[in-house]
Amino acid sequence: MKKIIPFVLLLIAGCSSDPVNMDEVLYERAGQYITNDNFHSFFFFNQKVYNGPAYSLHRNGKKKEAGGIKNGFQTGKWDAWDDEGNKWFSGSYEHGREHGKWIGYHANGEKKYEGSYENGLQAGKWTYYNKKGVKNMEESYFLDCLCSVIINLPIQEAYEHGSIKLEYFLRDRDLKNIIQGIISPFVISNLFINCNKLIHNIWEQYVAKNNLDIKINFYDKKISKNWSNLNKDNQIKIIQDEINKFTNLNNLPKLFSIEKFEYSKLLTLSFSDESYINKPQLFLDLEKYLNSKVDSRIEVFYKELIDFNKLRLKNSPQRLA
Repeated sequence: MKKIIPFVLLLIAGCSSDPVNMDEVLYERAGQYITNDNFHSFFFFNQKVYNGPAYSLHRNGKKKEAGGIKNGFQTGKWDAWDDEGNKWFSGSYEHGREHGKWIGYHANGEKKYEGSYENGLQAGKWTYYNKKGVKNMEESYFLDCLCSVIINLPIQEAYEHGSIKLEYFLRDRDLKNIIQGIISPFVISNLFINCNKLIHNIWEQYVAKNNLDIKINFYDKKISKNWSNLNKDNQIKIIQDEINKFTNLNNLPKLFSIEKFEYSKLLTLSFSDESYINKPQLFLDLEKYLNSKVDSRIEVFYKELIDFNKLRLKNSPQRLA
């Protein structure tokens, strides 16, 4: 019996019926709250996680937030206030992540926003209100947006490109700043990482369940019937007309010459003058334009011209094959 009592006391030490000040009594480790910062093994760590009500304070002593902790993680309903005592938000947690309905408030007490989280991600419809309590905006968040962009795709295509399609879907179309290089959704936000992990988990379960060994993604967006029914000469004529319109719209001189057009979608162009052009950006803009005006499967490439001047070749990284 003497050997059992210390073990029971250790377990009870991590529990409390009275609220504790998180900043003074508890220690946070990777989102989990423990009652003692001096642990040396996984065994003792499990016994020292905190269970019970908790709160934190603003510097002026007023309550900042309050709620429950289970197995060291914020769980259940939590409320928060600003440093003047006005209600800030009310929402729920599950295993340390926002999960369930959340409501935010303006300092005057009027509702500021309401919506739901799923495993730490804003999901579904969120509604926002002005300081008079009048609704002024509604938004659908990432999980719903993700579903909307992959819903009709083959599962492998959703697995390989779902997060990239989500980033493009959410991208501000009025963004004018030029960003060098390729934007990967995985470096933008943890939200994209989580969405990507969700798709990967579904894919892995699907592959395991069906005992598949798939290495190549054969999915390719189809060329429209109207476009594929045209002969090649007519297709090239339409493309040339649209290139001319694009050039005029952007106040550019005549720069492009069609070098090759294959399979009703692969367009290779060359420049008449390349000295001052940002080629990657220009071709990206042109491809988007042709996708919207001609067919969504048009892909634009440019012909790389090799300089055969030996002196310039010697003093540049360009190399002849």
